[in-house]
Amino acid sequence: MYKKILFMTVVSLFTATIMASCTAEPSTSSNETVDSQVTSSEENTAAVDEESSEIALESSETEEVSGYSANTCVSHTFSYHSISAELINYVGEEEGHAWTATTADESNDPYNRIGEDMTILAFIENFDIPKETFIEVTRSHVTDDFLDTLQMTREEYYEEFGYTDEQIDALYSGDQDSIDRAFCGPLAFINESDQKVYSIYWLADHSAEDYIAAQLPLERVEEVLQTASEEEYSAYSEFVSAIEPKLEQAYALAEQENSAAE
Repeated sequence: MYKKILFMTVVSLFTATIMASCTAEPSTSSNETVDSQVTSSEENTAAVDEESSEIALESSETEEVSGYSANTCVSHTFSYHSISAELINYVGEEEGHAWTATTADESNDPYNRIGEDMTILAFIENFDIPKETFIEVTRSHVTDDFLDTLQMTREEYYEEFGYTDEQIDALYSGDQDSIDRAFCGPLAFINESDQKVYSIYWLADHSAEDYIAAQLPLERVEEVLQTASEEEYSAYSEFVSAIEPKLEQAYALAEQENSAAE
């Protein structure tokens, strides 16, 4: 947490970031959030049933907390929904900010996540940025002095704020599953059986039978719930409440299957 606070203090001197849903601090409205982010800084797609829509609505009305807000994307890492000032400057400030403005809207997202369409992948594709150029632009400011100020190693910085070699390779792979794995967020996990990412949103949308059918490691579901129960993620309590009985049922189903197989 200290490093994150220090980063946000130093970032205005070294590299500004246009942050969207995965990096947003709690806000009373999406417009206020986006305006504040731009001014101060100059992450599986599942069908959503009625239950999940209600969860999303209730979560979006959660009071402000210290940590992630209910309209923050938690299926991806910090850097997936952030566009650095270096990239904005590369494509041109006017064009760059115009693009971010068109994607900073939560109205089309079932969970009211702000700027869910504002992704580093979409930015790369929209401005046709070559891989070599992307590496040069995003890493040129990451000097030894910069890292010393943040008290971070180069690997730690790339992992926390973007972009690791794995993430860059994934962005240019053309494979969304690879991208999701490389940017797997704090309330999501990679299922080894199918190499897909399952987030707290998917878990809330689906049934215990779906958990079993997808061969989800139920201990990983437990880990997501444990993380989501921390104060930092208190805005996600509605999701936790929705998933807990499903997880209990999934354990019972798994035990039945194991007993039948013996």
